This record gives sequence, structure tokens and C-alpha cells, in this order.
Amino acid sequence: MKPPLFERFCRGGVGLPVPGTAWDRFQENGRREHVDNLKNDLISIVIPVYNVKGFLDECLESVLGQTYRDLEIILIDDGSTDGSGDVCDAYARRDGRIRVLHQRNQGVSAARNAALEIASGTFIGFVDPDDAILPEMYQTLHDAAIRSSADIVQCRSYQYAGKVKILSGNDQTGLITDREEAIRLFFAGPITWTLPTKLYRKHLFETLRFDTRLHRCEDAFLLYEILKREDLSFGLIDDVFYFYRQRSDSGSGLGSSEQMFAVLKQIEEDVLPIYPALADQIWSTNVSSYFAVFDQTLRASKAGPAEAALCRKFKRFCSSNLRKGAARILTNSAMSKRNKCKALMIAYFPTATAWLIRIIHRLQGK
Repeated sequence: MKPPLFERFCRGGVGLPVPGTAWDRFQENGRREHVDNLKNDLISIVIPVYNVKGFLDECLESVLGQTYRDLEIILIDDGSTDGSGDVCDAYARRDGRIRVLHQRNQGVSAARNAALEIASGTFIGFVDPDDAILPEMYQTLHDAAIRSSADIVQCRSYQYAGKVKILSGNDQTGLITDREEAIRLFFAGPITWTLPTKLYRKHLFETLRFDTRLHRCEDAFLLYEILKREDLSFGLIDDVFYFYRQRSDSGSGLGSSEQMFAVLKQIEEDVLPIYPALADQIWSTNVSSYFAVFDQTLRASKAGPAEAALCRKFKRFCSSNLRKGAARILTNSAMSKRNKCKALMIAYFPTATAWLIRIIHRLQGK
């Protein structure tokens, strides 16, 4: 049996956070508010479950092991067919903090929406069912939220794919209260697009739900809608508490890539009239998304004929769109020289670039 996900990270040389240090750094850079007795608010943790029986035990054990005990753990079994629903029911019998809702398969957005309808916590957290979290995660995020009055507090995460570990975000800490700055950081990277690394005050979801029509970037789109609030405060701490398992993909995500770019275009059209100074940063983010899709076509290229055809389609899609934006790439102040070079190589030499990236992946053990 493999050791838990975060133990494999630690054995690879990743240091665990020291309890208390994250908040110390947060308070040095953010709003200083002393709270003698931190109240124990109920935190509702939303976990959508669909055919993840092989990973669910590790996920739930890491959630149940939180040092912050006032939790409501909502498991939405989204029509699983592999016995995941039975695992959810077994855990609910074991721990009274767990609530299970079974529904027909409607997708992750509908599952999260169903959980939000019944959540009774003052705060909301999200965990994906194939990931793991460290015991101090919600204690630290909650303490930071209470002391700073932040609406959202975000920690960092590691992505695990085979032998490769990728650290998300950066070491920026502090409290962000300016809306333009929050949106800039949303595109620049310190504010990550993923839901689970954050703790949210429940009132943020009073009028917002996930768009069930979206199968890609549904979490990023909702987060952007939250960041548009004029009175929002967003806290960043730089310790790693979340461990994201990047499972091997046969290419199934490629089919929704066009939808992802449609979402990015919609956000861009919404932002630029208000904050034109963010144009270069937004285009840099779009280019990074083309990189991700191009890379995904390489990982999935050994699939069956249908998937191989999809890979060829999206290689052409990335190359064509980057070629159309070549002038913006060359003059972009937010892009590094390295990314400009990579973008132009994909634009004009996609086959050679694919060959070179495969060699690099092989050397890195990907």
C-alpha cells in the first residue's frame, strides 16, 4: 500500500509548515487586529464524489484529522458506480459530522451547488475527493480569517503527478482589499484559480452558484465573480497545506478546452473596459492556458484514434491562435522572454516544439 499523498511529498524533500508561522507572516503584512479568544465557527467542507473509491479513504481521513474540530463535512455522491457512495455512507456512520447526499450524475458543479444549498457553516471549504490536506489547514485559515476579517484566505498547494511535484502560487503574504489588485493577482498567479486551497465566508455564496453548463474553468469563473465585489478582502498565506493529485488523463479534458478559452474571453471582455492596464497580464494568462492545452495533447497522444484526432485538432488550435497573437506576444510586458520564445515556437514550429517538449518530459520523468 502506498503511503499517504502528503507523506510522499515530504519524503521527496518538501518541508511541512511550522504551526503558527503562516499567521505571523500574514499579520506582519496584513491588517493588524488582535482577537483574544478566537470563536469556533462551523466550517462546512464540500466534497463532490464521483467514482473515486481508490482515493476516497485517504481524502476523508485527512479531513477528519483536522485540528479544527467544528466541521460539517458534506459528501455529494454524484451518481458513482464504483462503490464510492457506499464508502461515503460508511464514513457517515462512523462520524456524526459527515452528511451524505446521493444524486444522479449531474457533474461537479451541480454537486457543489447541492452542497451549498444545505451547508450551515459560517465558512465554506472545498476539497476534491482524490486529494489530501494537512491537519493544520483549516485551523490556520480560520484563524487568519478571523484575525484579519478577510472574506477569503488562501494557502499554497503542491500538485503531484508521478515523480513530479509542482508548487502553486508564490510566497506573497498579506491582505488585499483593492479590487483591481485582486483581479490582477488572479491573472498573475498569486491568487490561484482552484477552489480547495481557500476558506470562504459563506455570505459570498448567497447569490452565487456554479454554472452547471461549464465543464472547464467553472471554479475560476465563480472565483472571478467573487473578486468583483467592491468590499472584498482576500488574505494570502504562503504555507503549503493542500496536496493535489494530478491523475493520469487519457485526454478527456481536451474536449472542453474550447469552453475554457470561451470563459477566459468572457472574463477578458468584462475586465478590460474597467481596467485596461491589465491587458498584457490577461493575454499572458491566455498564453499560459495555450501552453497547458498544448502540453495536454502530448500527454494524451498515445490514446485511441478518437483521442489522437482530438490531440491533433487542439495542437492546430493552439498554434493558430498563438500565431494570430504573435505581435501581442512580442510586445507583452507581463511575459518572460522564455515564455515569449515558447509561444512563438508553438505558433510557428509546433511539430518540432512537441518533439522537444517530449524529450524534456522524458528527462524529467513525467
